[in-house]
Amino acid sequence: DFLLSSSGEIYMGTSEGVCIFNPLSKKFRKLDYVPDEKNALRPNSIVHSICEDSGGVFWFGTNGGGLYRLDPVTRKFRNYYYTGQPNSLSSASPSVMVFDNARNLLIGTYGGGVCRYNRDKDDFKVYYPDTSDASSIRGATVSAMVRDVDGKIWIGTADGCLNLFDPLTEKFTHFQNDPKDSASLIENSISNLFLDSKNRLWVGTAAGLCMYDKQKKKFTNYSRLHPFLKQEIAFIIEDQQGYIWTATNRGLARINTRSGQVKLYDVNDGLQSNEFVYKAAMMTPDGKLYLGGFRGFNAFNPFEIKDNTVAPYAAITGFTVLNRKYSLPLDISFTKEIVLDYSDYFFSFEFSALEYSNPKKNQYRYKLEGFNSEWVDNGNNNKVTFTNLDPGEYVLKVLAANNSGVWSEVPTEIRIIITPPFWRTKWFYFLCAATLLLLAYSYIKWREQKLVREKAVLEKAVHDRTLELRHEKEKVEEAHKSITDSINYARKIQTAILPQDGEFWACFPNSFVLFKPKDIVSGDFYWVTSSGDHLFYATCDCTGHGVPGGFMTMLGTSLLNEIVNEKNIIEPAEILNTLRDRIILSLKQSSAGESKDGMDMSVCRMDKKRTKLVYAGANNALYLVRAGALEEYKPDKQPVGFYEDVKRPFTQKEIALQKGDVIYTFSDGYADQFGGDKGKKFKYRNFEQLLVAIHDKPMKEQKKILDETIEDWRGDFEQLDDILVIGIRI
Repeated sequence: DFLLSSSGEIYMGTSEGVCIFNPLSKKFRKLDYVPDEKNALRPNSIVHSICEDSGGVFWFGTNGGGLYRLDPVTRKFRNYYYTGQPNSLSSASPSVMVFDNARNLLIGTYGGGVCRYNRDKDDFKVYYPDTSDASSIRGATVSAMVRDVDGKIWIGTADGCLNLFDPLTEKFTHFQNDPKDSASLIENSISNLFLDSKNRLWVGTAAGLCMYDKQKKKFTNYSRLHPFLKQEIAFIIEDQQGYIWTATNRGLARINTRSGQVKLYDVNDGLQSNEFVYKAAMMTPDGKLYLGGFRGFNAFNPFEIKDNTVAPYAAITGFTVLNRKYSLPLDISFTKEIVLDYSDYFFSFEFSALEYSNPKKNQYRYKLEGFNSEWVDNGNNNKVTFTNLDPGEYVLKVLAANNSGVWSEVPTEIRIIITPPFWRTKWFYFLCAATLLLLAYSYIKWREQKLVREKAVLEKAVHDRTLELRHEKEKVEEAHKSITDSINYARKIQTAILPQDGEFWACFPNSFVLFKPKDIVSGDFYWVTSSGDHLFYATCDCTGHGVPGGFMTMLGTSLLNEIVNEKNIIEPAEILNTLRDRIILSLKQSSAGESKDGMDMSVCRMDKKRTKLVYAGANNALYLVRAGALEEYKPDKQPVGFYEDVKRPFTQKEIALQKGDVIYTFSDGYADQFGGDKGKKFKYRNFEQLLVAIHDKPMKEQKKILDETIEDWRGDFEQLDDILVIGIRI
């Protein structure tokens, strides 16, 4: 560390105590050391930081030895060190010191946070990271501190982030890196801080340099200006011209913040070494900079450094192929074009800047047109090598810069032609294309002849197979016609057995029958007859549909005629009981038998005066709609046929009729039909609501509405079952 004391001498912290330099006499001396004094600063102490207060008292921070105070009058030392007590120094290694506006000394430490010295009590208050306190300092290893113009203290930690301390409130504000925000701190590990003449805060980090604009509250990443700045910063300082000087382990850099130009200096420019000590930078009132390094320090006035403004000429000085010198008609410096064979796949150029003020700092950049679209910075390397370039034409352009970074304006050029092998020449491509065309033509002709032969064989096979299929088709059509004729004949028989429209209307003039078989022959049927003073009708749903159901309809119709017209059984419940017995007998049904055929049905008897109706049902209900209200008469839950080894007698219900009543009997085909937008059943609830809605309409219109409704509902779905609905108005 450097300190310009009130006496004009420069105090320097070194690895062997404190050295004092007199700028006038150019002489050095060691800080006085009294061997017998217990608290004296040892001559082998590593001194990290030095400061002087307004009373002329010197403070020295050491590595492992604690904090030393030197009284200017008595020349006695006082040593403060870590004791473990709450008000002692928090670390044995103070790293940096600064005074606040109240002239209180703040000491940053390695691992112990920040301590504030209390002159009245001669002790310290410690500010240490506290995870439970959001306003505490972040990081315990303090690497840099600087006082802002408003009295607040900027504190950088190597293990935390950038902190802003308010001595009045004793609260810390934190500034951290946010990967999603390009205007945030570039790195949380801080190495240096500096407040320039424009009140801008410069922050050196482990990843480079940035600047904080306190008005815009944004960080600007200066590391993007040059790769040199993308590493840990040793110190930051400003000269009287407004240039920012910073150092890394690769030398010294001068930054023009207005133009963004970065000028680099190293040992070739007279630096003591390329490595500098952290925070070891100071400017004296006369504008001279003192920069401490690993091999001493540099002192210079930036005004005296003059840039070399002469742009150099870049000359090509060497050319090798496969690491051997290549013979050319003229020297490479005068050659404008080189022709290479494709086998010369590895070649190199050497070039030189014709400027010898400091040749080791000359820089180069090149561009190989035809291969590179942008200039390539080659640094101080004056050689470039190319390998495995494709045959073609290229132009190598070279620019050079002198030791001050002034680049030549016109590049040096040389044309390079790489000839292709014979198999990559135009005539070879033409020969290959002609050969391929000939082979393709030959293959096409051979393929055509083969296809003609195969076509003849295939046509004969198709003809033979067509004759076979035609014969089989005729046999199938003949069988299908025979079966269809039989089914149609069965339909005629069933139609002849079922009541004709005139027969049903003769008994019930104000009625309709909606009969929609699923197949040619139906498993649903209806029956009507007149006997004495009574009218009988039945609505039946036999097991299955199609031909099997048709046989059941004929059996059921025949048995109903026999039971009512021949045996004069007129009670609907007894009709169902007798019909069940006859079906079980006719189909030879038993508990051990396989036949479970039967039928669901409703049987109704109505006196011819239309005043009373007697109903019995086997799984088929009856609806009565009166004055807009629907009443359901439930059936017995058993079929007409064999059922669970138990024959329960059927029951019947007597219904007093009124003028205007509408009676509906039906099979399950209407309510069970799938359809609608979701492909679901129509369901009995919708069926009931529909009947109530249309009951007061003429019976012919009711039939039409029921038919259209179920067809619209079914849509593209297949009809699931036979549909039968009978309506009678009293």
